[in-house]
Amino acid sequence: MDPITAIAAAQQSFKALFGIAKATTSAVVDHEIKAKLIEIQEGILDAQSKLGDDAQAERLELLHQVAELKEKVRSFEATKTALDGYVMHELDPGIKVFKAKPGAGHAMEHFACPRCYSGGAIGILNAIAQNNGETLWNCTACTFHVFTGVARPRQTRSLDFGGDWTPR
Repeated sequence: MDPITAIAAAQQSFKALFGIAKATTSAVVDHEIKAKLIEIQEGILDAQSKLGDDAQAERLELLHQVAELKEKVRSFEATKTALDGYVMHELDPGIKVFKAKPGAGHAMEHFACPRCYSGGAIGILNAIAQNNGETLWNCTACTFHVFTGVARPRQTRSLDFGGDWTPR
């Protein structure tokens, strides 16, 4: 082999070896890049999953709050309906209570406690004692009580036992 041909062949061999080395380096770099891209994609999927879980938990909490608020609204509406079934009534001059409206669905006519009514509840007033023209009204739900009526003057009787009652 002549030296020029050998040099040309060696040059061709070096070129081929350089191409193989370049391709190998490129393949290694591509593999590393692909591994990093896969790692980044996994991180993105994890973040999306966590955000989805957080959003789901927040959604459930909001639904729970909405249900609680709806129940409160129903309770307020029921209370308002119950309170609307009464009208202010003067039991005695200066003594105001609430009286069941006729036709409001009450089983019987009755009076409601003004203290309970102002607090958004209904406490029934019961006449628990009547004596000498006065009536004592007492609330079944709280400590409210009031007297109505005017006490009649009591009659005193003189006792005449006859005889002399002077000490001896």
